[in-house]
Amino acid sequence: MSQREIWMESLDLSQPRAAQTLYDLARSYRSEVSLFINNAGFGRYGDFVDMPMGSIHNMLQLHINTIVESIRLFLPDMLARQHGDIITVASVAGFFPIPYMTEYAATKAFLIAFSEGLARETQDQGVTIQVCCPGFTDTDFHQTARHQPKHVFFAQSPQLVVQTSLQALKSKRTLVTIGWQGRLALWISKIIPHRILMTIAGKAVRQPRTPHLKE
Repeated sequence: MSQREIWMESLDLSQPRAAQTLYDLARSYRSEVSLFINNAGFGRYGDFVDMPMGSIHNMLQLHINTIVESIRLFLPDMLARQHGDIITVASVAGFFPIPYMTEYAATKAFLIAFSEGLARETQDQGVTIQVCCPGFTDTDFHQTARHQPKHVFFAQSPQLVVQTSLQALKSKRTLVTIGWQGRLALWISKIIPHRILMTIAGKAVRQPRTPHLKE
């Protein structure tokens, strides 16, 4: 078995020009990048009007600007070689609006639309554009978002998400869901009106408010 070298860098991708820094670092280690995965992201729970402006900016920068700019930097070399894969991790949250995680769901919807459009632009040019949409996954995402999901069953493992995404590259699928849960979420998003889905999602996501005690 041949040895593989691994290089690691610590980089805040929510900062301006992070995409250019990432690209320059990658090219300093390897002249060709054949697989590029956008997996960085975070969530925030609560009323949008209560969100700190800094958190709003960071999410837009990380989920949208850095990803779009990074793909713009890495993609031309892949097209020139007619070989390469780009995976962007979105979420089933991007299938419909979700109150109290409004900005997060909207950024994931953008990533799905962006990836599908770009896949059509680059079809038959040797490059696969994939947007992977996991459901509830067993990570610290919800803890970081300060949100405790209700009635969560059949959490997906990170290993299953990775295996499904990489396996789907062989068939060059653009939109990839994970397991029956992902297929069900996509099916529901197509047949149930969004106003109904928003009502259901809002009730499922919203946490009970802590009452203020009178002194």
